[in-house]
Amino acid sequence: MIKKENGEDTLKEYNYHNPHIKSGILILLATLVVTIRGYMGYGIPTSWNKTVLQTILLYTFMGIGKALGGILIDTIGMRKTAIISVVVALPFLLFGDKIMIISLIGVMLFSMTMAVTLELLVSVLKRRPGLAFGYTTIGLFLGTVPIFFVRFITP
Repeated sequence: MIKKENGEDTLKEYNYHNPHIKSGILILLATLVVTIRGYMGYGIPTSWNKTVLQTILLYTFMGIGKALGGILIDTIGMRKTAIISVVVALPFLLFGDKIMIISLIGVMLFSMTMAVTLELLVSVLKRRPGLAFGYTTIGLFLGTVPIFFVRFITP
């Protein structure tokens, strides 16, 4: 919870940044992780995804996962959220290719990691949370660019 004082206590409480790692390196690595996640998001096997409604459901579950990730981080912390989201998502993603609801649950759980990356960037850029969000947006953009080139260049 955010404290009502001047905010300094909140900044210290939610500091996940290791001072031995330079901020620029951490920002670059976190943005790279988001870029890879953006690219891999298109590679998640969803053979069931054949209609516009199913695509809307897929993106809805991605959004719900991102929101749940933020709620969980605020509730149980960043590390636990990261571990839970990845470990629990794996079986759903591995075995949900042909079963829509299992795949959607996996995508939702995996999408929770986006909030983890954002929280990490915010802990580095304490006074510039908008910039932290901008880095995640750049990462997602860079991760999806190759997909569009492949889609429009290959016959």
